[in-house]
Amino acid sequence: MTSATQRDYKKISKTYYEVIRVVENYIEIKSRCTKHCWIIYRPYEIANNKPIIIYHKHHQSIPYYHRHGYAYNITQALRNIESHDRYVLSGFAKYNK
Repeated sequence: MTSATQRDYKKISKTYYEVIRVVENYIEIKSRCTKHCWIIYRPYEIANNKPIIIYHKHHQSIPYYHRHGYAYNITQALRNIESHDRYVLSGFAKYNK
């Protein structure tokens, strides 16, 4: 685990998220609210001034993630995920029914 990944890991709320896996340059987590799974990926080479890529899937049993967006830091990435959770829980998301 890189020092950047270690710093990121420490900022993840263990009450809000279940940590699935922590490896060299990404952290895989599951929201305890929606059960959606996420990868917060910090690539070695930072392109387009977007250092973190956020991947998402709706169920842990789905084999593949889709790219959800970008963040400039771990705090912004977690806010993005929590915002998505609020949207899903609000009932507006089609996969919440």
